[in-house]
Amino acid sequence: MTVLAVIPARLESTRLPRKLLLDETGWPLLRHTWAAARRVRAFDDVVVATDSTEIATIVAGWGGTVVETGPCASGTDRVAEAVRRLGWRGELVVNVQGDEPEIVPDSLERLVSHLLDSDTPADVATLAAPARGEADLVDPALVKVVVAADGRALYFSRAPIPFDRDGVGEFGPEGPWWIHTGIYAFRSGFLESLGTDRSPLEQVESLEQLRWLESGSRIDVVRVEAASPGVDTPADYSAFVRRATNSASPPGERGHRDTSGRKVTTIRHVGRRPRFDHHRSGWPEVRNDLATLEGNAGIAFDDFAEASFSHPEARFEGYREPWIGVFHLPPTAPSWLVGERVPWHRTSEAWDRSLDSLVGAVALTEFAAERMQDRLAVPVRAIRHPTAAAPTFDPERFLDDPRIVQVGFFLRNVVAIEQVSAPSWIRRMVLRSQHRAFRRARRRLLQQPVYGNRVRHAGVEVLDRLSDTDYDDLLTRCLVLAEYVDASASNTVVECLARATPMLVNRHPAVVEYLGSEYPLYFDDLDDVSDLLTRPRILAAHDFLLARDRSFLDPAVFREDVRSFVSKVAGAEKGSPVHPDGRGRHDA
Repeated sequence: MTVLAVIPARLESTRLPRKLLLDETGWPLLRHTWAAARRVRAFDDVVVATDSTEIATIVAGWGGTVVETGPCASGTDRVAEAVRRLGWRGELVVNVQGDEPEIVPDSLERLVSHLLDSDTPADVATLAAPARGEADLVDPALVKVVVAADGRALYFSRAPIPFDRDGVGEFGPEGPWWIHTGIYAFRSGFLESLGTDRSPLEQVESLEQLRWLESGSRIDVVRVEAASPGVDTPADYSAFVRRATNSASPPGERGHRDTSGRKVTTIRHVGRRPRFDHHRSGWPEVRNDLATLEGNAGIAFDDFAEASFSHPEARFEGYREPWIGVFHLPPTAPSWLVGERVPWHRTSEAWDRSLDSLVGAVALTEFAAERMQDRLAVPVRAIRHPTAAAPTFDPERFLDDPRIVQVGFFLRNVVAIEQVSAPSWIRRMVLRSQHRAFRRARRRLLQQPVYGNRVRHAGVEVLDRLSDTDYDDLLTRCLVLAEYVDASASNTVVECLARATPMLVNRHPAVVEYLGSEYPLYFDDLDDVSDLLTRPRILAAHDFLLARDRSFLDPAVFREDVRSFVSKVAGAEKGSPVHPDGRGRHDA
């Protein structure tokens, strides 16, 4: 995982007591902020850090991830302690203020991109928006920041700075007055070195960022058009409640009517985000697309149930309210490879408790849905994994420089490319992950005689992590290899299908659902691969995928199928029967 968002949450506040738990909208204010942060595509995970048992219990109750800390002098001190407790080792940590329920995802994505993609030497970046007028300048609750020509912060203050002695300044994006938003992105090493002693200027202004400036750290300012409205006072909260209740379903209702008059049942995202190493276009894209179905009073919807029930560091008590889960792994996934990631592989009070309130489940293949239905007494719907549009495979580029590449590692033989005996006309390559989960999967796989005892051949070229552009280029000019130990939906299969990129793959039932039963590059044993590696057969596979109906890859199709299933399940929850015997059914 690259980017972790942490929401520091303390119970008491001076101007608006217990504001994070105010719930006139039907949700606590903190939950609005958490839900908004989960819509930021740049965030791989979102956690709440708190020293309040009350807040921790409430967050865990809606399925959020909680890290409990001790008392802290500032929000960033709490973020730093949470990161230490998690043992997190990614690139960036973003401090999202708990009283910012209307954060703009695009602004936070720009903040993250500034540190990840630019050559700035800064360890910290933050957001600022133009002051709107004199009232902003004189309001001590609005922190002003003076910005240098190169984008670094010179000073932060509650006072109206810079002082306009001759009255020449103008408000707006070209003016000198900028309002700080209080959201920070840190390089993880900076947090590790952060001291807790308050500096003199920090004590005077009560602004933690002055401690960093006094110590010589550089803070870059990413300028945005407007700041999202925070909640500091009763008037702020009342205004937020008006906006929230005007834009979403009233508390107690499951949905609203669209422009055609059709009833649209809404969802509320709950649960924990998984930590993806890197995907060109994976589940985070799907989750963002489902945001159009969200409503404050929607049914609880955990879009990656395995992640919620298999995270040992975070407090999670399961679900007591009706909920729907999306399950990404087949129940048959071997425990020697996935450990306790599949809920029914482990004994868990949270999982047992949640089964009582589970009202529906989504699988990403019929293969997984049928096996889940044997274990769950609720409707299970199979909906195939969508993906974004992508460049198409170029046969001429492949023929000019033939290569076969292995990408990904989850639920597959990670050394298959080394075990393939390929003809001399084609080069073998592997895109190898640096994630510790890859090393763990490799170790576990090689301990299994059926995989570990195979002959391995030298001469495989190792590729480091690629940018999205380079990854697209790789899949438009290379044949792909994958041998699955087990499978439901696989990003590698979906991405190859979207590009019509031929792939050598074992004939697993879940893969066949995506590629079709007549696909010409299936193998039953790796020893068969050398016979399949002919130019005509590879090009025939490309033509087969081009001709295959791939309309189910459209995210809009997936979204509509989810909407339909949620509406049906929510209706059953209100009293209509699901199945004559009351047990539920496989609803494919």
